[in-house]
Amino acid sequence: MLNQPVPLSNEAHRNTRVRQTPTIEHVKDSHLASITVHEFIAAAPEYPIAFVRAPQSGTIRPVVVWGVEPSQNLFVKDGQWQGGYVPAAVRCFPFVTSLQEVEGERRIFVGIHEDSEIVNEEEGERLFDDEGNETEWFKKNVEFINTVTQRDEQSLAFAKKLDELGLIQALQVTFKDPEGNDRKIEGLLAIDPKKFEALSDEDFLSLRKSNMLDPIYAHLMSLENVNKLLSRRYAA
Repeated sequence: MLNQPVPLSNEAHRNTRVRQTPTIEHVKDSHLASITVHEFIAAAPEYPIAFVRAPQSGTIRPVVVWGVEPSQNLFVKDGQWQGGYVPAAVRCFPFVTSLQEVEGERRIFVGIHEDSEIVNEEEGERLFDDEGNETEWFKKNVEFINTVTQRDEQSLAFAKKLDELGLIQALQVTFKDPEGNDRKIEGLLAIDPKKFEALSDEDFLSLRKSNMLDPIYAHLMSLENVNKLLSRRYAA
C-alpha cells in the first residue's frame, strides 16, 4: 500500500523523475474511484456510477464502482488493467491535489507519491530543471491536474444540488452469492428515479439550464452495470 503523498517542492524534488510506465499500483485494491460529472457519459457504458457521503463533513461525491467489496477491484486481473475508461483523477497519478484556504483564497497544492514504483531519480521525466523551474512536461501535468481539481469542485456542487432537491437515496443492492448466502453492497448512494420524475417543472428546468440532465441520465443508465459487476465477481 502506498504511503501518504508529500507536498511537491522544487528543492526537495529537484532531481525527481517519473517514468512513463503504465502502473495500476494505486488502484489495484480500490473498489471505488472518484470521477467528475464531466466524465459520466464516458464511464456510464462500463461501470456503475454512484455517490458516497463523507462521514464527517457530509460532502457527497460521485464515484465509479469497481468492486462489490472493499479493497476489491474486479477490473484488475493478473496485475493487468482489464477496464476501459480510466477516470481523470486516476490518471493524475503519481500526483495528487488538495484545495486549501490561504489568506482568504482557495489555492491548489500539488503532492506526489514518493514511494511509487514509477518515481525515482534515475530515469523518466524530470519535474524541475537544474535551476528549480518546472519542466514543460511537468507544466502540462499541472495544467491537467488543475483542470481535474476544478471539475471535481463542480462535481461536488452537482451532487450537493441533487441532495438539496431530495433526489439522493441509499442504493439498495442485494444478491445471493454462489453458496446461496444473502449479500449486500452497502455505503453507496444514487438518484431516486421516482423522485426525479416527480420534480416540479421549476426544479426540472433549473437542472436543464445548469446542464445537469445528461449526467443524471448517464448515472441512472450506469446502474444497469451492477449486474455486470456481480457477474465479474462470481464468474466461473
